[in-house]
Amino acid sequence: MIQLQGVSFLEDSAKYNLKTYLALLNTKLISYILNCLNATVATNSDDIHRVPLVKIESIIEDTIIALCNECVKIKMDINRYSIIEKDFDK
Repeated sequence: MIQLQGVSFLEDSAKYNLKTYLALLNTKLISYILNCLNATVATNSDDIHRVPLVKIESIIEDTIIALCNECVKIKMDINRYSIIEKDFDK
């Protein structure tokens, strides 16, 4: 659970695309690092700021974005069958 109370962790939006952040933050490595930085249940924006991220080459970032788009599309397709979603297909 990430708690963002007032402060955004995406201050330097020029460094990465939003989908790159989404993909990186959902990896097992980042989860492990965040758990090492803060062993409590609640992760906050200060913990995310402490995660070391290096600049990714544009070709690799393009691949990450494409994979992220595919994952988002799959999740949206799965959610179409959930009755609590607004886009539920009857």
